[in-house]
Amino acid sequence: MRRAIRWIFDTDGTIYFEHKNNKLYPRIIVGTIYQRLGLRLQKLISKNGMKATMYKELRQHKNWNDLYLISIRCVDMLHKWMDIIEPANQKTSLQI
Repeated sequence: MRRAIRWIFDTDGTIYFEHKNNKLYPRIIVGTIYQRLGLRLQKLISKNGMKATMYKELRQHKNWNDLYLISIRCVDMLHKWMDIIEPANQKTSLQI
């Protein structure tokens, strides 16, 4: 399961830091155009002890599919993500 999550994250995921209340909050986002894949990812991530939410982003551009985004938030979840999933993509791998 971890390898599948890692593979999808390394190709279609990102980690960024959101400014909120004068602090930086980590966000892990994985996107897919397939609702069933998004729901399965959310379930797999949750089974690994992380809180994940999914929401739909409506795409207005011609010929663009709607996007299902799986979101993991907070510092504790970021640490858990890095320990369990161990991202391999250098662009998303962080030293914490």
